[in-house]
Amino acid sequence: MALTHELDDRESPVRRYLLSRCPIIEGTKRGIPFAAERQEALGLGVVPKEACIKPLVASPIRGVVGTALDYRVRYYLGMYAAASTIAAEGAQLLAQEPLGTSAARLAGSFFALHDRLLKRIAPVRRRLAQADEDRLARHCIVLTYYEQIFRAGPFIGSPLYTLGTKASVDDLTALVPEECIADVRQLSWAFEEDVRHYFDLAATLNPTFDGSYAIGGADADFMLGSTLWELKTLASARPMDLRNTLYQLLGYALLDYSDTLGIRELAIYLPRQRHIWRAPIWAFLLPDDEARRLLSAGREPDARRVNGLLRGARKEFSEIVELLPDRGM
Repeated sequence: MALTHELDDRESPVRRYLLSRCPIIEGTKRGIPFAAERQEALGLGVVPKEACIKPLVASPIRGVVGTALDYRVRYYLGMYAAASTIAAEGAQLLAQEPLGTSAARLAGSFFALHDRLLKRIAPVRRRLAQADEDRLARHCIVLTYYEQIFRAGPFIGSPLYTLGTKASVDDLTALVPEECIADVRQLSWAFEEDVRHYFDLAATLNPTFDGSYAIGGADADFMLGSTLWELKTLASARPMDLRNTLYQLLGYALLDYSDTLGIRELAIYLPRQRHIWRAPIWAFLLPDDEARRLLSAGREPDARRVNGLLRGARKEFSEIVELLPDRGM
């Protein structure tokens, strides 16, 4: 989360560095000379704005669907225990709140139920039948409810606070609206259709980086092969959203100081638009004109040069990040 906070802060040295180091991104803004050429070279000009998968829930709870989808799509790529998620940390916070004691009491039983479901349905790299898909979507939404407590702190609007003292795990899972389940299902199946040709690549879930500790524990969505991915569940994909996501991905890539993950490509998946955007990382490190020429010609720079540019940018970025004030995790 802290990386996004730095990018939102116009005075942040992290934001200023990325804007100055990767001018091709800012150069895609409307009205800037050669903006259309940059958009075309980067593939940003073909990103559909409007959703072809319409939201099935009201605007105030679309964030729940987006976070639940984050949980869901990772199960296409690998298995992870519920107790290892941010949701489990939210459950711990609930135990300290009088209104949240029932949800906190049920968390362990729910997490165990969730892990048993995963073992039974084996969701990795395959499409599930609708009944199992809906069960998993329901569970991912419950995980989201717990995660919200961790992300936003205890807040009275959580459905978890409506559970009575005698509530059961069935009561907990019954909190999830059917339209939320249907929305997660349609987006999940879109992801499976659109991304499955990458499923054979080695996957890393929630990758962290050498510099994560210095910037609030930054972690990305997932990696497939040498490509770092970010999932954005947007009803309307504005150019500003894409630029912000690009800076976020670049920040993650530059935090990998030792090149442990071998990130060489960046990707954004827009499930509602059924669109995958991808670009090589060198496109943001080379001089603007050179990057455009190579991209337009379908050519690549020498790998040694790319590696050198990455090392230099990471060294500069690390020096900036290490001087950031401690803003807490």
